[in-house]
Amino acid sequence: MTNEELVKEVASLRELQSETEDKLRRFIQAVEQGPVAVMITNLAGDIEYVNPKFEDITGYGAAEVIGKNPRILQSGETSSELYNEMWSEITSGREWRGVFLNRKKNGEHFWERAIISAVKGANGEFTHYVAVKEDITDLRKIEKDIEEQRLKYFHQSKMADVGLLTASILHEVANPIAAIHGIISVMLREVEKDEVFENSLANLRLVLSLTDRLTDITREIAEFSSPQPDQIELIDLNAIVRSTCHLVQLDQRWRNITLSIDLDPQIPAIMGYKDQLSHLVVNLLINATDAVSEEQSRQPLISIHTACEDRQVILRVKDNGVGMNQEVIEHATDAFFTTKKAGKGTGLGLSLCDSIIKSHHGEIKIKSLVGVGTEMIVYFPLSEEA
Repeated sequence: MTNEELVKEVASLRELQSETEDKLRRFIQAVEQGPVAVMITNLAGDIEYVNPKFEDITGYGAAEVIGKNPRILQSGETSSELYNEMWSEITSGREWRGVFLNRKKNGEHFWERAIISAVKGANGEFTHYVAVKEDITDLRKIEKDIEEQRLKYFHQSKMADVGLLTASILHEVANPIAAIHGIISVMLREVEKDEVFENSLANLRLVLSLTDRLTDITREIAEFSSPQPDQIELIDLNAIVRSTCHLVQLDQRWRNITLSIDLDPQIPAIMGYKDQLSHLVVNLLINATDAVSEEQSRQPLISIHTACEDRQVILRVKDNGVGMNQEVIEHATDAFFTTKKAGKGTGLGLSLCDSIIKSHHGEIKIKSLVGVGTEMIVYFPLSEEA
């Protein structure tokens, strides 16, 4: 190679080096000044780099976390299953995306959406893991506010429908009941001393007993349909289940349904909204009723059960109805999703249930087999005082 060619080669290399340095500088600036947190760890999970945004979000300085494990951010609220899933994905070379509830240096919790993947070296082997993380705490708050508004809308809509119906029923039933009760009371006073009218007395007492029963029913309907104070309080879930089961069994569809009620008398009270929990139980029972009514090959059975396990109060509603396949289960709590024929359902029942459960910081799980039946399992966390 001549001197001239050597000079050109050196110049070309310098130009390439300059371009590479420019690219590297821009990359470093993008990472250092970017709007998301960046964290790089070695294969053992020890932190080797964090950018300024990480420091802003977590409150930890780079010097405080270098060499430490990212678990210093753990809040204890994220399940071990999620971390196991993450490690399984990234150690296999796949990108993992998910959401963590983490803790800042000052103890404050925050939500972050993370994308984590492995970094390969020149030989194709993994050398590091890089995580790009975004603080979505404000977004989660907005989502929660939207969910609460959606719940409020559904709740008000449901209450309006029930209120109109029961008001009409109560008006039609209450006045005749009062008149019958008054007439029979007068008749009883007039004849109860005369032995000739003993059979009449028995019949009158029976009619009076039936009117008392109707009065109790109308009172139960009135109590259920009347808006309750929208305030959180300690709730006896068993009491709500008992009264709701009593009410729904007035529906003629329950004439041929066997209802099994198994309530654990030892379950503690939970913090909640009485009105919402009543509607939750009603909706779960109505869904079970619809499911067994579509299954004609066996005696319809519905069971409702309460228990307390692992600092949670559990409500189970099980039926031996038509059941659901996995695709239906996955969309069962979506708003307006329904498998019923047009005009037979709005698709809001389970969506309303899901909203109520989430507003009580609980969760719902659905177990179902087509042709066998369905079990709705609701978990309510206990308050710290319980």
